[in-house]
Amino acid sequence: MSTSPIASGAAVTAVSAPPSPPAPPGPPVRRLQAPTPRVALLIGAIVVIGVIFYMARGSLGPFVLGLVLIYVMDPAVE
Repeated sequence: MSTSPIASGAAVTAVSAPPSPPAPPGPPVRRLQAPTPRVALLIGAIVVIGVIFYMARGSLGPFVLGLVLIYVMDPAVE
């Protein structure tokens, strides 16, 4: 049965790769495309709905509590 250098407690040294050359200067790379009109409309709608929910946060508590009670009590009512 042979033992490996790691199992016998021998020191393992890491070999680092040589540094890569710097990238040539050029125009910046654009990673994201402009959103399509449909995506822009969806993002706008989500923002508007989020603002409405934020402004109505005080009155949403009873509605959420009512939904939880309906969900919990549904099996007993059936």
